[in-house]
Amino acid sequence: MRAPAAVIAAADASAAVVMIAGAGAGSAAVVTIGVACGSLAWWLALTTGVTAVRHAVSERAMTVVNRLSGLALAVFGLLAVASGVSALA
Repeated sequence: MRAPAAVIAAADASAAVVMIAGAGAGSAAVVTIGVACGSLAWWLALTTGVTAVRHAVSERAMTVVNRLSGLALAVFGLLAVASGVSALA
């Protein structure tokens, strides 16, 4: 998932790369608009899909999915912290 701030940061980074490559401000604007449109399309597809199937999933299944997702996030977070700490050493 991308938060709005992450989408803006990704668009800015992409636009900066285009500008550094010497493609010009028009190309940077196209890249920025493309990233924003792609993110919008992803969110529309994701929310439409979830809305379509949410009633077909049992409460128990959602609990399992939520716990596994939380575990995965915790593991990735711990790996990120470990990576950051090892980079400092």
